[in-house]
Amino acid sequence: MPESRSVVVVDYGAGNLFSISRALETVGTEVRIVSSAEDWVRAATVVIPGVGAFGEGMRNLKERGLTQPIQEHANTGGRVLGICLGAQLLLETSPEFGSHQGLGLIPGAVESLDPAMARVPHVGWAHTESSTPAMSGWFYFVHSFRLAPSQAHVALATARHGEGEFVAAIRVGKVTGVQFHPEKSGSQGLELLGGLVNGSV
Repeated sequence: MPESRSVVVVDYGAGNLFSISRALETVGTEVRIVSSAEDWVRAATVVIPGVGAFGEGMRNLKERGLTQPIQEHANTGGRVLGICLGAQLLLETSPEFGSHQGLGLIPGAVESLDPAMARVPHVGWAHTESSTPAMSGWFYFVHSFRLAPSQAHVALATARHGEGEFVAAIRVGKVTGVQFHPEKSGSQGLELLGGLVNGSV
């Protein structure tokens, strides 16, 4: 069994690995960055960070042979945390610049934010609401698309941007996605990140 605070950070060319790795080390985890199937190691938690486009992200994951190890980790009861684009990749489909298939670990799709409700992209701090206390607070967002799980109970937190409300976090079993960046959200973000990767949140 992997040590409970061991973390694999997935490098698929779509994230600031330094920021997330530094934040994970700050909260006391043992971090290993993995960029191919050949590099894969067992860990308690797999973290999928990322910024950018859904289609390119999935293409890079596939080209590096990383989709199957991530799916197998989740399907055998391992913790998975997706951040920003990484959270969107947990879902089944996205219409961003075409039609794309995701990892399919959480039922649902990615949808665009409604520009009639507020300026897109949404960049900045927003307050989240959740029945999980650690998920309620001010967190930093950078996104043009939103999480749209197919079942309401999958939504772990919501937030508002302008006149619109959107899902800010999702969870099925031990697979969690957060649309915001906990590693860029100050002390509360770091506290939440630590709880998510050690299973206490």
